[in-house]
Amino acid sequence: MGHLLPKREIAFSSAVSFTGLTVARLLGFLFSVAAARILVPGDYGRVAYALAIAALASVMLSSSPIGLSRFLARETQDRFRQQEHFSNWIGVVGLLLGASLLVAGPISAAAGLSRWLAVGVGTNLIGTAVLETYREVQRGLGRYGLQAVFYSLANLIQLAGILVAAAFGLASPALFVVVYGCSSLVACVLMELTAPVGLRFVRRSLSRERMLAVLRFIWPLLLQSVFFAIWFNADLVMVQHLLPAASTGDYAAAKTLANAVWMAPAAISMVLLPQVARLPEDAVRRRVPGFVGFGALVTMPAVCALALVGRPLVIAIFGNAYPDATTPLVLIGLGMATVAPLVFGAAGRRARLGAGHGIAAMATAGYGGFLVGPPLVGWLAQATTLRAALGVLAVLALIIAGLAHHVRERY
Repeated sequence: MGHLLPKREIAFSSAVSFTGLTVARLLGFLFSVAAARILVPGDYGRVAYALAIAALASVMLSSSPIGLSRFLARETQDRFRQQEHFSNWIGVVGLLLGASLLVAGPISAAAGLSRWLAVGVGTNLIGTAVLETYREVQRGLGRYGLQAVFYSLANLIQLAGILVAAAFGLASPALFVVVYGCSSLVACVLMELTAPVGLRFVRRSLSRERMLAVLRFIWPLLLQSVFFAIWFNADLVMVQHLLPAASTGDYAAAKTLANAVWMAPAAISMVLLPQVARLPEDAVRRRVPGFVGFGALVTMPAVCALALVGRPLVIAIFGNAYPDATTPLVLIGLGMATVAPLVFGAAGRRARLGAGHGIAAMATAGYGGFLVGPPLVGWLAQATTLRAALGVLAVLALIIAGLAHHVRERY
């Protein structure tokens, strides 16, 4: 890591990012808790379901800005080149946003969303584009503090929005989804009024060749985002369609609590990834195992804490209205948190395939399981109960965790 940034600067930037990300995630978590307590489980389930549909419809938007920080970081001494990269990237994001809005209507109709929930999906597409682009720009400019303030401000606005709506008796799933989507837009306007980015969209900088180059650069990320969005949201969609409405609320509450383990590794990657662009490819390969291991090290304490006190936390935070949001998901997180570092590290050390091919093969197999798993969970839950279906996965995940050391011994 010493080749990326001075150690003190890495520590300080990571601390700033982690603090901002922690505050933002805490506010986002409080949004989920407030929505769950204000609404009945069935209505909260509809909010979570609509946001899952929005996440699926925005797969091209959540990843399309990624990479802009890399090019901005490389051109720190050339503002004109930064402006050029910024303008062409904004052009690509704008085109993808238009395409996403065009398909959002049919997707919302196919998902059975009401008209106003469909409007909420549209606002979330716009909000996702603004949120991810603004954060990527600030990362590329090295302004981790402003990036953290923006993310926290957006989540504060969405939390305050639903609390104000509830105070005036306007609580409804559709309104909560719209507020969620609009929060990033409001936060971006406020940030630009107080601390402008300094980069502007220049139409004459647009060129077909540069925009095609951006698309060629990001298309693997777009593909990865499709897989990730399906993996991360398909389970909630299946629960909504295969189980009673209240089960979606239970499942969403448990998933919200389990997502807390992502905060620390996300903050570390936010600082390191733009700087990795300055390293040669062989140096990146040598550092990947260390990065993955460090991420696992900071993740496991949170997973273990959830495993120990998951049930009391669910009751204390979400109340007694969500009885099934208890231990199964916590056990799944505990089991699976040990898999990725060991398996991907072993795949990268396979001499016959090489690091690149080994990790690619393992990722393909892993994503295959992610895509097949949610439908199987849904069918099993329909045949039995949601608790039983998640319990089976928990047992399997613990078996994997127990056998994980054989991967290290063999490879």
